[in-house]
Amino acid sequence: MGRMIRIFLLAALAVVSVACGGGGSSGSTPSAALASGDVAVVASTHITRTQLNHAITLRVKAMQQAQNQPAPPKPGTTAYTDQVVQPTLQHLVQGAEVRNIAQDLGVTATSGDVDKAIQNAITQYYGGDRSRYEADVKKYGLTDDDVRYEFTTTLLESKIQAKLQGQVKVTDQDVKDYYDHNKASYKSTSDTRVVDYGLYPDKASAQSALKKLAGGASFKDVSSGTLDTSANHEPFTAQKGQIDKAFEHSAFTLPTGQLSPLVPVDKAYASSNLKGKCHPTCYFIIRPTADVVKAGTLQSFDEVKDQIRSQLLSTRQQQHVTAVIKRLEAEQKKATHYASGYAPPKTSSTSPATT
Repeated sequence: MGRMIRIFLLAALAVVSVACGGGGSSGSTPSAALASGDVAVVASTHITRTQLNHAITLRVKAMQQAQNQPAPPKPGTTAYTDQVVQPTLQHLVQGAEVRNIAQDLGVTATSGDVDKAIQNAITQYYGGDRSRYEADVKKYGLTDDDVRYEFTTTLLESKIQAKLQGQVKVTDQDVKDYYDHNKASYKSTSDTRVVDYGLYPDKASAQSALKKLAGGASFKDVSSGTLDTSANHEPFTAQKGQIDKAFEHSAFTLPTGQLSPLVPVDKAYASSNLKGKCHPTCYFIIRPTADVVKAGTLQSFDEVKDQIRSQLLSTRQQQHVTAVIKRLEAEQKKATHYASGYAPPKTSSTSPATT
């Protein structure tokens, strides 16, 4: 992301989330009429020409600051409309849509939430140095209101997704039914073992994590700075013949519950999967949490029920969020109107990809 956070690029130019791309409200708010000076109205939210011009100024400044990129197109050209005006307007429209959805779902982001999010970003991207953060804010011509607006949008998007995910439940019977209908999937074709692990980019961070783990910390507790960790894949099942050779040796020879020493990553694996990420050597820390399951063994329901529950919940949450957002997007589009000359081209999509 360049030198650091590049705030405007992060927040305003890279809007990728569940509530973007046409957004949507429940339809409870009627669409207001365009007022003088509006470029668009989203339900009852008016987007003025003044707001658009300010946002365009920020976008152009960001484009000018970007390294190894062509200069922004000149105002009045088709390229300027396509690359500057329309993306900027759609960003403002999407910000209004996110707020409509949040209001309809009863989701809010407090001033304290925004303060915390900004501080977390400063810690993550600037090492906690507020002066460097403020220098970038000034460099990109941002006001405090600009920054807070973007962070609020991001927070609302995350909270919308969390609320929709929280509407999904998986029962014990759901889990048992899935196991009964998919037993063949739980019959191992090679030796497997459930393990916890962390992959660290250098010896110092690995040694620090090992000391904490030995003192009772969990792998989730020491996941910061990892290149990968079982905390992202719980539970993680190692399969012989499918993993790094050094990892495999420790994973299948350690007693259950015992921490490994630092395990240097196999050079072949590092060169093919971790190029440029090791300083100079990456290290695994591994702890088996279950005994080895031999090839051909059918895992019991008790052994895999947590895995199935997590899998079912994730799949159903994704399906539910996708379906609800699709509906909300369609409703929101009906409540969005543009002033003459500002409507997006009908032949191209103005929606960024969602995740």
